[in-house]
Amino acid sequence: MNRKRFVWLYLLIFNLLIVAFLLAALKVHSDYVSTPPNNLVGNKPAVIAKLQESGLPFSFLVIGDSRAKTTSEHLIKLGVEKGAPAFMVMNGDFVWRPGIWNHRFFMTRMLTEIKPSFPVFLVPGNHEIFAYDTSRIKDPKQQVTHEIYEGLYGPRNLDFVYNNCLFIICDGDGRSPENYLDYLRDVLSKKAAGRKYIFVFTHYPPRGLDASIKKACLPNEKEFFALMEQYKVTYCFFGHHHGYWKGERNGTTYIVCGGGGTRLEPHITDKLHHILRITAGQDKIEEEKITSPAQSNLGNWFRETVFTYIFPVINNTGWMLYVILLVFLLDSGILFFLYRKASIKESK
Repeated sequence: MNRKRFVWLYLLIFNLLIVAFLLAALKVHSDYVSTPPNNLVGNKPAVIAKLQESGLPFSFLVIGDSRAKTTSEHLIKLGVEKGAPAFMVMNGDFVWRPGIWNHRFFMTRMLTEIKPSFPVFLVPGNHEIFAYDTSRIKDPKQQVTHEIYEGLYGPRNLDFVYNNCLFIICDGDGRSPENYLDYLRDVLSKKAAGRKYIFVFTHYPPRGLDASIKKACLPNEKEFFALMEQYKVTYCFFGHHHGYWKGERNGTTYIVCGGGGTRLEPHITDKLHHILRITAGQDKIEEEKITSPAQSNLGNWFRETVFTYIFPVINNTGWMLYVILLVFLLDSGILFFLYRKASIKESK
């Protein structure tokens, strides 16, 4: 093969790879712009209003540290296959970084891949809000503040009563450790009496659960445990540690369920990717741990890369992708013609 023919072939392959990338990016953009504005993901009053009481028994799903990974999507589908839940709680770290386009990627995947027909409530973790993780997003325009987070999803703290069971979602912000306790204390003092079961969700587990629980622990754990015991809270769910742990303390069951999709950690008791299906019955609560091997995340890695590095540049000018695609298609046609011409010339 002569040098000129080799150059044309090399450039043609390079152009075709860019064309393939652009076609894939256009599919991602199509998913993004087609997401419905009114949906069932978040803590807004409109989402709570979609809860339909049916009495006991009822089931709900809990998943933590999903990070919008393919494994988490697979686990959610497995959980739904067991029967449509009343709702699902995503217990923190449902995005990879506290950037606005990471959050938009999460919502796009939820609404185009999962398409939940039930409310999905969100617990803020350390990856959702910039103030909790200041090392990951340098551009101030991309940073998700408390205000932006609540604009996207609704309040960070939430409580609701469903089938006479009290559910409390709590932002355990370590910068203001009294805030979450004040909120818990206020809700429990006003709404705990007479409830069949009480469930609490927060991202950070307290250190006193287990010797392996050491990193970024829930502050003021003594006061927290005292509240759980005083109001006879039934279950507490946590994340942050990537795996599964379960224990009991003074009548309350504590579960760490941070194996929702991101890499597992060696120190946690059960190193399992999992989602929990909790069924509240008349006489007891049943817990089903649905597990799965890690799924390939290459597709979601590509999609999130497009969201976080390309979409901020083109922003609302998605038509630019079509223009660039057309340019490279025309260029590929010219290169193919030149390659064929060089091939014919060489064969003579």
